[in-house]
Amino acid sequence: MTMRGLVQATDSPQGFIVSMSADGAATLVGVRGEADYATLPAFVNVLARVIAEDHGVVVIDLTETVFIDTAIVRAIGRAAEILHERDRQLRLRSPSNLASRVLVVFGLSHLVEHG
Repeated sequence: MTMRGLVQATDSPQGFIVSMSADGAATLVGVRGEADYATLPAFVNVLARVIAEDHGVVVIDLTETVFIDTAIVRAIGRAAEILHERDRQLRLRSPSNLASRVLVVFGLSHLVEHG
């Protein structure tokens, strides 16, 4: 796996980092730290680049995400809609229990990878 891009929200005291890398035929978007309204611009920037520049499946890895709020979940939902319109998929990897509950509330739990 090679790193293709890294964005760090410098105004975020939580050390939020969002990265892009290749993961086979998919593009992996890694999220680390607290993903909230303050870090939304960096997150959306990376998602927009992945949607515009890459092809195939987009996987958002939430393994190292300690918190996720509704602003980020809404952005994930919108990205899933855009990708679906382009015959592409969005998947979510390893959300925390809290993130999983928020995804259920927003009707996005079907995006979580199982297995």
